[in-house]
Order: sequence, then structure tokens, then C-alpha cells
Amino acid sequence: MTITVVTAPTQPAITLRLVKQQASIDTDDDDELIYGTLMPAALAHTEAWLGKRLITQVVDISYDDFPSRCFRLPIGPVQSVDSITYTTASVPTVLATSEYEVKEDVIRELNGWPSVDDIFDAVVVRATVGYGAQANVPGNVRAALAILTGHLYDHRELVVEQALQEVPLSYSALLGPSQRHVFA
Repeated sequence: MTITVVTAPTQPAITLRLVKQQASIDTDDDDELIYGTLMPAALAHTEAWLGKRLITQVVDISYDDFPSRCFRLPIGPVQSVDSITYTTASVPTVLATSEYEVKEDVIRELNGWPSVDDIFDAVVVRATVGYGAQANVPGNVRAALAILTGHLYDHRELVVEQALQEVPLSYSALLGPSQRHVFA
């Protein structure tokens, strides 16, 4: 299974201003580093940790075959399943929406899945995922992103001289309630 971004988010999940407030950064000298490198790195880590995409985007989720009669998409929150395309006899075909149903992030076949070619990425689910706009991202997730970005800013070197300890109720504690749990 692979996930490919088709349409990227049009805005960041948090603002540069929030990061600078959180990390007590008073200069504009490092704005490019923070906005262009550290914020995207913190976002990628956080989205992977949560199993969610934060800002609306369109993704293709590719499988070698239909996973099962009923399967859960690996990322959320799912706003919509836009299409399911499968390849049979070397011809990509869009599956009619009357052949499956979607409830939140679960897709269930109604009349049996069609057979597909024995190739990589024979089934592609195109979905719109994310919380929506920046304002819709839960506050605990935005706070965790700001904390992690500030941490990356403060600790840009590979080696530090003192022992570091995680601050209680910081990053992982803030994200815990929003983490997506997938059960097989």
C-alpha cells in the first residue's frame, strides 16, 4: 500500500506567529528556516504519529488488490472517498459508487469486489482527507505542533551537552487524545 498526495494542502496547519510565541522567538532572522523547514518537518512527524492528515488534501491510496470485503483507510479523517479505480485486463476502470458504501473511513463492498490484475497498485482509492482549514485542527494538535517546531528550532544540532527530559504534558500527551487507532 502506498499513499500519494494528489492535491497538497493550501495552508500550513499552524502559523509562524504561533510557533514564535510558543518558542519565545523575537527575531525574524530565522523565519525562512522555521516556516520552510522546521514547520513541515514537525507536521510530517505529527501526521505520521497520529495517522491523520491535518489540513484538507486529496490523496491516492494504492493497493495491489482489494484488501478485504470491508476495509479501513490507513489515514483520516476522511472527508470523502472521491473514487475507486481498479485495473482488470490492463484497463483502469472507475468503480461505480453503487458498488460500495463508505462510513467515515471504512469502505465496504455491496456486490463483491471485481477481480483485478496481478500487478502493483491495481486498486487506487482517491480520498479527500484532513480536518479542513487551519482553524479546524484541534487545539491540542496545534499546541503540540508548535511545541515540536520550537523544540526543533532550539535543538538544531545533533549533539547536546546536557541530558534532555521530556516536559510532562507536552508533545505526546497533547497528541494522545487525537491519535488514530487502527485495529485489524
